[in-house]
Amino acid sequence: VSVINRSGGSATLTGTVTATGTSGGIAIGNNTGGTVDFQGNLSLTGSTTDISVSNTSGGTYTFSGATKTVNTSAGTAAAVQVVNSAGATINFTGGGLDIDTSTGVGFTADSGTINVTGAGNTINTATGRILGWTGVTVGSGGVSFQTLASSGITVGNAIDLDNVDGAGNIFSGGNVTVAG
Repeated sequence: VSVINRSGGSATLTGTVTATGTSGGIAIGNNTGGTVDFQGNLSLTGSTTDISVSNTSGGTYTFSGATKTVNTSAGTAAAVQVVNSAGATINFTGGGLDIDTSTGVGFTADSGTINVTGAGNTINTATGRILGWTGVTVGSGGVSFQTLASSGITVGNAIDLDNVDGAGNIFSGGNVTVAG
């Protein structure tokens, strides 16, 4: 699914989004405004980045389905990536966000306003960085993960939060496990 070059308006996608292999799952890029709500469940499994928000200076992108499975264990790519998107707001609502990687980063972001709300949100990696956020604003809904875990030794910091701020600035979690 591609959401590219939007400047306004709204769109709601209600069906399940399923993607496997090397094609990626959801690409959001070069947008200046608008609202997109992915209301269906997500089942994204492959070797490339499954949710990518890039070069987006505006708009709100919400993933509100009950289950949001993002698995890049077959490759080295980040599962969820937000790059150069300072004006964008990315929401994962209603819980059920399940991110799994092998050597790739679970959730990486260098910009944007991010909310992760609800119960049962998890990131599990084998040896990849669990969470790497730099210059991110936590939205008013905050960020909540039930589990942040790595089963092996990560290269660098397992969890790296640098210059993360915001009105919500609530970063809550349950279990954090880093092997090694």
